[in-house]
Amino acid sequence: MTALKGQALDEAIEKELILITNEGMVQEITPTLVHSRLKSKGIIQGQVSTLSTPTRKALIHKYNLQLLNGLGLTPAEEGLILSRNSKVAFMQRIKKLQAEKDELEVQLQKNTYTMLTIIKMLKTQTRLPIEEVLSPYLLDKLKDDKD
Repeated sequence: MTALKGQALDEAIEKELILITNEGMVQEITPTLVHSRLKSKGIIQGQVSTLSTPTRKALIHKYNLQLLNGLGLTPAEEGLILSRNSKVAFMQRIKKLQAEKDELEVQLQKNTYTMLTIIKMLKTQTRLPIEEVLSPYLLDKLKDDKD
């Protein structure tokens, strides 16, 4: 395959960026990554500077932002990744998700307690076969609560 130039190269770059984004195997799309992939396919022969024109930089940046948006990062975390502090950004993200998980666990405990209270009330005041409609999780909790 001969090396592409001009508009044909721009189209090949965009196709490669789409492939990179769809694969989802990288944390960040950089000009170096795009260059190495294009060079290995014989699409490009020059240096990384071939990708440094304003339109090509903007194209790479656009797809990089798309990739980062798919990760669910906050603007501050995206800024850290774009400034090459990806480890810090991911550590912040991990802490945020851990706090969210802890909060959801507390909420689950409260909701489970409330459901068990309602179930016990229904069992004592009605003749409905409540155990038949409960989820396995609630059945286990109800059994544990009896013990």
